[in-house]
Amino acid sequence: MIFIGMVIAIAVFGMFFKTVPTNYLLLASSLIVIFMGLLKHEHSESLLSIDLISRTNKMSSLKSSFKISISMVLIVLCVISDKAIIGCLIFAISSLTLILYAKIKLKTYLRILSVALAFIFLGGLAIVFNYSKAPMDVLSINFDGGFLGISKISQVEARLVVSKAFGAISALYLMSLTTSMSEIIYFLKKLHLPRVIIDLMYLIYRCIFIIYEMYIIMKRSAKSRAGFSSYKRGIRSTAKIYSNLLIRSYMSSSKMFDAMLARCYNGEINFLAEEEYK
Repeated sequence: MIFIGMVIAIAVFGMFFKTVPTNYLLLASSLIVIFMGLLKHEHSESLLSIDLISRTNKMSSLKSSFKISISMVLIVLCVISDKAIIGCLIFAISSLTLILYAKIKLKTYLRILSVALAFIFLGGLAIVFNYSKAPMDVLSINFDGGFLGISKISQVEARLVVSKAFGAISALYLMSLTTSMSEIIYFLKKLHLPRVIIDLMYLIYRCIFIIYEMYIIMKRSAKSRAGFSSYKRGIRSTAKIYSNLLIRSYMSSSKMFDAMLARCYNGEINFLAEEEYK
């Protein structure tokens, strides 16, 4: 989490350099690193708890079609907008709705959101920092016969991309944290999405939890045998875990298909829907 905090701090510093006073930027960057260091990441919060939260939140009683439609509209607005303020407003609205109305704990929401932070701000870093043969107007550092630095155009583009990404991911969480997977699949079925896509969505979603459980068991076994006592052993143990996980996941998928055939699977998976979602 500290690494993610450093990435965010550098990206924020680059996007607002010479736009916001440097002292304030340094203070904000330091606070970001400290906050991310205190916010310990837990895989269970970002993966397994999502399914539980989607069924127990205060918005779970609302119609799934309404929640999915609102989320899709917000995502489209993020994609087509050309102003950073739109993405920021959508992020604020979606986040406040989840925290205040759906009653999802702030700490839990931040842990789930942290999964996407590194990817979003790494993209922002790649946009805001450029390499050119000519010096740039905001920041230029001599590097290998050229200049590594920041331009006003790259700052505007980075702020726009990051804000749109935040708005879209928060709108997506507005749907996934308040709507269970079965409701989403049933909604897509009503839209006459090809059944093969719906079935694959369900099977992939189901397999994620099966494979993740295998991974947790293997990692605990490796830790109990001092498999991560040193950096070298950690690399070796990780390689063995993932290679074994590949084999186990293939075997699990084969057993799952055999179980489906034993239950009269005919190429189509049928889902039951509660009366309130019909």
